[in-house]
Order: sequence, then C-alpha cells, then structure tokens
Amino acid sequence: MDDVIQIDFFENIEQTLNAKFPKYVKNIFKFNALDNNISMSSLSEDDLRQIEEFVKEDLINIIGEAEREHYLGPFKNHPEKFQFLIGIKKLIFAAKDLLSAQVQLRKQSSTSKSTRPVGGADSNLSVDIDLNAEQKKLKKLMDWMNNFFRRKEISDQNYITSILQKLRDFDYTCSQCTPGGLKCTISCPRLRNSNRFDIDLKRFCLYLLITAGRFLYETLYANLPKTIPSITTLHRMLNDNTQFIEEGTVRLEELKKFLESRYLPNVVWISKDATKITGRIEYNSKNNKIVGFCLPQVNGLPDRKGFLALSARHTSEYFENEKRSDYAYVVMAQCPNNNSPAFCLAVYGTDNCFTHQSVLDRWSYINKEAARVGIQILGYSSDSDTICMKAMRICSKLHNVGDDVEGVQWKWFRMNLIKGFICVQDTVHIGFKLRIRLLKKNIVLPMGQYSATADHLHLLISDISKDHHLLTASDLHCEDKMNFRPAEKISSEMVTDLLKKHVPKSKATVIYLNLMRLVLTAFLSKELSVTERLRRMWHYVFS
Repeated sequence: MDDVIQIDFFENIEQTLNAKFPKYVKNIFKFNALDNNISMSSLSEDDLRQIEEFVKEDLINIIGEAEREHYLGPFKNHPEKFQFLIGIKKLIFAAKDLLSAQVQLRKQSSTSKSTRPVGGADSNLSVDIDLNAEQKKLKKLMDWMNNFFRRKEISDQNYITSILQKLRDFDYTCSQCTPGGLKCTISCPRLRNSNRFDIDLKRFCLYLLITAGRFLYETLYANLPKTIPSITTLHRMLNDNTQFIEEGTVRLEELKKFLESRYLPNVVWISKDATKITGRIEYNSKNNKIVGFCLPQVNGLPDRKGFLALSARHTSEYFENEKRSDYAYVVMAQCPNNNSPAFCLAVYGTDNCFTHQSVLDRWSYINKEAARVGIQILGYSSDSDTICMKAMRICSKLHNVGDDVEGVQWKWFRMNLIKGFICVQDTVHIGFKLRIRLLKKNIVLPMGQYSATADHLHLLISDISKDHHLLTASDLHCEDKMNFRPAEKISSEMVTDLLKKHVPKSKATVIYLNLMRLVLTAFLSKELSVTERLRRMWHYVFS
C-alpha cells in the first residue's frame, strides 16, 4: 500500500506548533481522511477511540506485514495494544484547536466581507468564492456517490474503476489514490465486526443454528471466518423478527391464528416434554422480570406475574429464597393433518417437582381456554414421567387390578369409555423402553423354551453383512437411550427375517421385535387403515 502522505498539510501545522507528528500517526490520519482542515477541526475523544479500535481490529487485516511499522509505529509487534499515547493526544488536540480557530476566523472574515462591494481589493475574496465552489463540487460528488452505491449489479473491477474515474472528473485530489488502496477503503467496513451479509444467507444460517445446534455452528464459524454471520448477529436477527414469548404463557390465541393462516382445522393434539438445562439467571428488559427461577404455579401453570424486578431488595430476596430452574418444560400443539407443523403452546423453566394434581389442573385449564377460542383438543401425550402417567391413568378412568368396577362388560377391558380427550404415552418413548429392555443384559425375557436377547442381534451383525440388515454396533448400545432410529432399525421386517434364517434359537427375539414393530407402526404409520391399526394394537396387548 502506498504510504506517501500529504506533507504540506502536516508541515503547516508542525511549523506553527513547532512540533513533529510521528510518521505512523500521519499515515493513520490520511487513511481515515483526516488530513484536511474540516475533519481535523471537528475531531473528538470518541473519534480517537474509534480510530484506535479501527487500527486494532480492521487496519491490521488490510495492511501487509511489511507495512506495519508505517501504520503501527511502536506497536507493530503488538497491534492489539495500539493506542494514541498521551503526548500524541495532546499534539493532536493542539492541532485540532489551531485548525478550529482558523476555521472560525475564516467564517467571521467571510461574514464581514459579505457587506463589502464585490470589486473590493481584498485578496481573500477569491478564496471565499473558491470555497463556495468547492462546496458545490463536493455536494455534487456526494450525490453521485449515493446514487452509485445504490446500484446492485456491478463487478468489482468496474466498481473501483468507476469511482476513480469520477473522482478524477471532479478534479479531486486522487493522484495518490490507487485501485488497490480504494478497494481496501471500500472493503474496510465489511471486515470482522462490520460484515454485511445477504438476508437469504442469514436465514439459512439461522436455520442451521436452530436445527444443528450451537456447537456445530461455532465450529463452522471458526473455520469459515468472515463468510457466515456470527451467532450474535443471528440472535439479534431472531429477536428483531420473531414475536416475544413470555415464560409460562399459554398461547392459544396465537395457535388459533396459526391454524387459520395455514387453513388447518381447529383440532390439535397436545404433547409435552422436559429437557435438562444448565440454569442461568438473567434480567429480561422486555417485561422487567428476572428469568431463570422456578415460577410459582397457578392452575398447574406458572404464574406469569412472578419475579418482577421491582427493586434491588426484591431481586436479592429472589436469589436467597427461590429455586433455580433445572429443566426447560415445553408444551407443543399439532394438528393431526398430514405434514402440518407443530406449534409451541407454552415454554417455561421448572425444577420438575410437581404432583399429578398439577398436571390435571393444567390439562383442565388448557381445555377450558381452548374451548373459549374454538379449538378442540383430541388428547394429551407425554414421556414416561411417572407423575404424568398417573394423571393419564386417572383421566382415562383405568382402575387397579382387583377393584370392583361397575358396568364393565369384559374382564379384560377395565376402562370406562369416556367422551372428551384421551391420554397416551408418546410412541417414541414406548420404542425407547422396548429397545432398552431388550438390550440390558440384566433383564431376562423368557418365552417358553426360548429367551429374547440382544445376543442374537450381535450374532447377526457379526455373521451377515450390513447391506442386508443395515444395523451397526452402535444400534445395540444402551448408553444412547433417547435415539429412536435404532429402535426402528432393530424391529424392521428385514432384521426379523434374517434372524429366522441365520440365527438359531432366536424365535423369542423375533416375536419380541415383531411386537415392537406392531406397536410402533400402529401409532406412527400413516398408511394404515383404522381396522388394521386397531388389529395391531390389540395383537400387541394380548400377546
């Protein structure tokens, strides 16, 4: 990069002040277009801080290693520590005061001369006229530049050449301006913390962050510097373009609009799940609340009025007396139509300490509010949480074995049919349980003379190539309890057929895997008729 500077500008100041500017300071000022009376006379402390940040973060990426001494001076080996030393600052502000006084004097002189005849013999009159002409020329140039930057489809070379040519047409001081230097100047705001990304790229990266997770995106960002937006940028975009969801709010009104906008019927299924989180206490400025504590429950749902940041004393009491959330509790709603997206009905933090009565109260409240807005709830599902399972048993009116139940038609059917919503355990969690039960070595599953065991699957993997059964050794590991895909793979029809043919004494294992397939397909397969679906359910129950 060319480091030739406008010596005359600094020489006049140095002669007046009887002091010398370091060469690297001159070069930095020139790069930032501060080598003129107007810019220097309005310089402030904030401007100097911005220049220091620019040098530490952006300029070091523009200049080469050989040029660091010309632009960083004594900080060439440690650019991250660059700053204007106290003596340099005093010299800069002395120059600023000098130029400010000169500018003010010219303004006063111009005002006093405006009342004189045009033909007066004042040698400074031509200077005033030239300054006005320069201002008009500069305004015309700025108008052209603004229109030019609005143009979208311009190649890089044409982009730079057009600007240089226009500067020369306007007779601006650009004899020292080269295409490379101008390109660096234009690219400068696009470096590091000032990157500009297309909206489509931001949306794609936001989708990637949500679906793939923070760790994967941070890895990509570290390996693709200045290519994709930072996580901070994506979070800011998400906050600016999404609706604020308050913790514990049941968003039934929004659900109604969600269904209507997609022309879906006002019929939904509700499902909940809780996941372990690393709790953190934060202040939310949007609703003036402290977020991260376990909210007190009303009707089985969190009280949204809790933990207001009313004062420092109240906030201190929260930390002393309240529990921090350890789980994120999410309630989702989905229309049973094919390919309909799910909707987040509510989300809040909890310590997972509640009773079955809280679950019943929550369901009752959601049913009542859903009916008010015209939404029908088909049923509720949950994971294998014992508290939720007890609430399901009570709602379904399932009685304990040995209880005398009136009105029961069959001994094997002890449920009183009820109208309204139904409750079931999530099929995915049923698959988890059945798979882990088979894989655990301390659990014996005898069936007559045979036993269902994972050893038969290990034998199948070792004797038969993968292209026949698609199984891997990791599919038979108990550690990954929440992976549903292995449950589908081990219960597939091709696996049971291969066990029959190639693994002796695997009859019990085949029966167990067939039952797994029956219950999973009965709930998850969309191609089955109602009759076939019921047949598979009852086959599983009575086996």
